[in-house]
Amino acid sequence: MNGYLLNSRFVFARDRSWVRYAKYFTVAIGGLLLTELIIYIVHGQLGVGELLSKLIAVGLVFCWNYPMNRYWTFR
Repeated sequence: MNGYLLNSRFVFARDRSWVRYAKYFTVAIGGLLLTELIIYIVHGQLGVGELLSKLIAVGLVFCWNYPMNRYWTFR
């Protein structure tokens, strides 16, 4: 909820609505699943260190979250 409120106010400057919140939540759940998958693959399967795996996941999931929120949630 905090992320939605801050993004709707400061990043995208849009009015808040339940439809936008549901879209934001959907994108966030997708980002969480991507994060877990990336860490599983990079750390668990490829043997890269845990911290580096998390940093890679953060960078890749940012490339998912921001465009999805910009072009779908807060359009």
